[in-house]
Amino acid sequence: MNKLTKIVVAILIVLLVIVIIIFLFNYRKELKETLYILFTSAEPKIELNSKSEKIEMHNMTNSYDIEFNSQEINNNPTNTNLQKKEYNQNPENVEVEILEETITPNGITIVITDNNEDSYTWGENYKIEHRQEEQWIELKPNERVIFNAIAYNKDQNNQITFNINWNSYYGELGNGIYRIVKPVYDINNDEYINIYSNEFEIER
Repeated sequence: MNKLTKIVVAILIVLLVIVIIIFLFNYRKELKETLYILFTSAEPKIELNSKSEKIEMHNMTNSYDIEFNSQEINNNPTNTNLQKKEYNQNPENVEVEILEETITPNGITIVITDNNEDSYTWGENYKIEHRQEEQWIELKPNERVIFNAIAYNKDQNNQITFNINWNSYYGELGNGIYRIVKPVYDINNDEYINIYSNEFEIER
């Protein structure tokens, strides 16, 4: 191969490389424009079939309603109206009654009447308070208190009966005035509240 032939081949190779570079540059530009059009030509939408769709979510502590009030909403979270559900619960509608004939130094039977439309969740947990010099003092158990995690349903009279034997945790109670405390979870205020029984007396 003479010198002239080598020069011609070198020029052709350079031209081929330039053509390839130009082609790739244009292809990349067109691809970028195409992707830009795809992602910006229309806003994402969620279409609802009715004016109002309601989704209700429940957990152990709170319940919420998510309500979509328009037929079209975009993916902006500010368009979602998050409202806390109000429950018809009032401690004034609850009575914790001591059955006098069951009073012993080791235990007692109580009857809870819950007349709320949305009743509280009643479990086995309780505390005991002792009246001392016109003040109520919570008794300290002898050991760690463990209750079964069971929720009890009301009967047809809106009542639940609990037979309490506190001997394992508090031992025999001495003479005095006492009351039972039933902690329940108040969903509306997101806190536990205490509901108290009527007083009872232990005499030996």
